[in-house]
Order: sequence, then structure tokens, then C-alpha cells
Amino acid sequence: MSQKLKNVTQLLEEVNNIMSQKKEHYKCDLIFRGQPTQTKEGKCNLLPKISRYKNKDVLNLEKLVIREFKRLAPPLITIDPIDDFDWLVLAQHFGLPTRLLDWTFNPLAAIWFALNSVKDDVRSSEIWIFAPDLKDYQKQQNYKGEPSEIKETMIYRPRNIISRIVNQTSIFTIHHIKEDQSAFALDNDPNFKTKLSRYEIDPTNTSSLLEELNRLNTNSSTVFPDLEGLCSHLKWRYFERQF
Repeated sequence: MSQKLKNVTQLLEEVNNIMSQKKEHYKCDLIFRGQPTQTKEGKCNLLPKISRYKNKDVLNLEKLVIREFKRLAPPLITIDPIDDFDWLVLAQHFGLPTRLLDWTFNPLAAIWFALNSVKDDVRSSEIWIFAPDLKDYQKQQNYKGEPSEIKETMIYRPRNIISRIVNQTSIFTIHHIKEDQSAFALDNDPNFKTKLSRYEIDPTNTSSLLEELNRLNTNSSTVFPDLEGLCSHLKWRYFERQF
């Protein structure tokens, strides 16, 4: 299902509508993702970044890159990751291609990410709403292996190891990558595609939506709680804002 998003209220009404139809709504939170609709490479499916690299030995590259990240990152971090899931989350948050796909429990943050995904080569953006069942959330609890060994895509709730996870109320889908290096896009996966709905954002609504979000305390400084986020917000507020 795809609709046009005109304002924040419209999305929140859709959230209420979806939740009212869920039998186990008190156990099964909705999650949200904002992303480009299309880039120069083509349509943006719900795929993790690592699986978008074509003609690469993704499975072996993943092992190599994470191993190098674990070797080189310790002097640069102030936390002590306890397992490969923690390392994967850290790598994802700081830009490494991984098998994780970012989602958030906060629909306002999803809108903000969608709007800020519009760059020179991106003309429009979109919001995805994912309405998981209880069993979708339970898969992580029952899984005992390593990230690279998963046999099916599942929801992954990270530990709050960095402030970005807390501020962005981050949650992920962690994707199974097959031996042929391919992965199911979530929007094509028969286990999940019926639980997804999509909103397109008209670029002409960008300024008004950013104003709405800022009034609701969702901006660069709250999504990224560091100096970079603060400076990005101040730049928008005093130099780029369209009144």
C-alpha cells in the first residue's frame, strides 16, 4: 500500500489506524523507516547496504571488514562491545555497510531521516511502516548464533550502547544473505511484505514538514546528540530554513 504524505498528522493517524487493527497491539510496536524513493542506482528496496554492492563476494567481505573494524576501532570508542551483534551495530551507526537495516520506533524520526535523504541525486523520499507480529519479535530471543549465521531475516533490538541508539530509538532488521550473495528485500519477502505500508513524500512538502518536526523537537540536534548534530541543526535553523 502506498500513499502520499502531506503532514505529520496524517502519518500519526495512520499509526493509530494500524494499531487499532492489531490484536496484540500492546505487545507489538510498529517500527518506521525513512529513506530515498530512488537513487541513480534505481529503486530503493528495503535492503541492507552491504547487499547493494553488486559483483562482490559479500559474505567474505563482511567477515573481513568486521574483523578489521574490531581490530582498529578500540582506541576510538569508549564502550566495550560484548559480542558481534554489538560490533555490527557500532559499525552500522558509523557508516560501514552491514547486513543491518535501520528502523526506529519513532515515526517523527523516520520522517526526518526521509527528508534528509534527499540529496543531489535523490528527487523524493518515502516512509515505511512495519507492523510486526509477536512471533517476529520473538525470533531474536530464540536465536543463539552469530550475525553471519542467520538463516532468515529477523528483527534485532540492540543494546543501548551509544547515545545515537537511545535518541533515535533504533531497531534493526538483520538480513539473511544467501550463498549466491543475494538477499530478500523486506518489501519482497513473503514473510513480511503484507505487514508493510508506504508513504511517498512530495519534495515540495519538505520545508513545511521540517518546520512541523522542529516544533515537535525532532531535528538534527535531537536525532544526533553530538556537536555535529547541533551544528547541523543550527545551520538549518539560521541559514537554510525557508520561511
